[in-house]
Amino acid sequence: MGDLSNKTVKRKKVLRKAGFIFLITILFMTFFSKTINNLLLPEVECSYPIGGKMVRTIEVSGEVKALNTEKIYSYGNVEIIEVRVQNGNRVSKGDVLALVDETDAMAGLKSSELEVLALENELKNYKNSFEAIDITLYEKAAAMAFKQMQDREENLKAIKTLYEQGAESYKSLKDAESSAQFARDDYAEKLVLIEKMNIEKADKEDEFKRTVSHMSLVLEVKKEELDSLKKKVPGNGEIISAVDGTVNTVTVEEGFMANSGQLLFEIVKKETKFTVKWKLDVLKAESFDEGDKVTINFKTSDGIEIEDIVDRKVLLPLEGIYEFSSNIDTEGLKPEDGQSVDVSISKETGNYEVVVPKSSIIKGSTGDYIFVLKERKGSLGDELYVEEAMIQVLDSDDLNSAIKPTADISKEKVVSYSSKMLMNGTQVKLR
Repeated sequence: MGDLSNKTVKRKKVLRKAGFIFLITILFMTFFSKTINNLLLPEVECSYPIGGKMVRTIEVSGEVKALNTEKIYSYGNVEIIEVRVQNGNRVSKGDVLALVDETDAMAGLKSSELEVLALENELKNYKNSFEAIDITLYEKAAAMAFKQMQDREENLKAIKTLYEQGAESYKSLKDAESSAQFARDDYAEKLVLIEKMNIEKADKEDEFKRTVSHMSLVLEVKKEELDSLKKKVPGNGEIISAVDGTVNTVTVEEGFMANSGQLLFEIVKKETKFTVKWKLDVLKAESFDEGDKVTINFKTSDGIEIEDIVDRKVLLPLEGIYEFSSNIDTEGLKPEDGQSVDVSISKETGNYEVVVPKSSIIKGSTGDYIFVLKERKGSLGDELYVEEAMIQVLDSDDLNSAIKPTADISKEKVVSYSSKMLMNGTQVKLR
């Protein structure tokens, strides 16, 4: 009996230990399974939708341009003997920029003087050779024809009276009628001829006036060019600065042959203003207009940036692109003509009730949709999962999208990032 009791006690102890071990194992396996499951779940980031505006932004390279510059051109065909400045040099009005050999330029000046003289003689000869049409001869002939017509009308009247009295023959009457009709026709022809000659006279005089006007204008232009050339050819071979400023462009060097009208120097005037210019293709440019905000980075070591607006938007038809410009405030800055800058142009559009991260939008075969975060009871307790929600995109910028509001969308947590591909109902965990 005692042995049986001892065996029973031992059996119970074994069963208790086995049950405890089993329970511990179950708890461990449950925890381990949940841990393994959690490790394999996609990690997601979520955010609540908010209201706001879309902000379109484009970054592009631009260039600083001086608005007030003085360009100095060659006044004739000259050889550069010496160049006394280089880019970046500050100059004052009257400073010598270069020395040139004026031999060819002086020859050009003499040639211009001869050209003006030739034009003056040509105009004078043309005026002297003009002969106006004299209408008085035609008017005298018409007056004589009128007098003859009156005489023959009087003669016809007298013969008709005599014919009615039987004193003149029928033949005499007909001859008088023919003579009177001839005089009438002759007078009418004379009047037509006068009208024709008046038109020819007016046309000839008009052509004369227009020719004289044109020749005088050409002569005046040539005289002005000659006067300007005389002022530009100093006679001492010096090219001088007409303003105070900074040399921005030098196109020649010693020994160079410069042609008449060729750009030699460009000087940024001392009190000049600056603008920043950049270009955009038509597709990008259509989103931006004058008045939109711009941020300009001068790419300096101290990271200078200024904020301004678009002052001008112009289509360049030959290039098929738009040029934008922003006139900048240079206080505290030292911009240089031709300096490269980074331009960021932005524009706010709309005012939307529901805005979500652009990364939330997924394009499906039946339309756009997002995933919203949900919670449910699972075999291992409460779990998070995602659910598809069809949406309509109203507008987008680089970071966000505005969507059409629905009854519950503003209260939902919208998935903006996932470490793995998601499907409707996929269990997830928060990152």
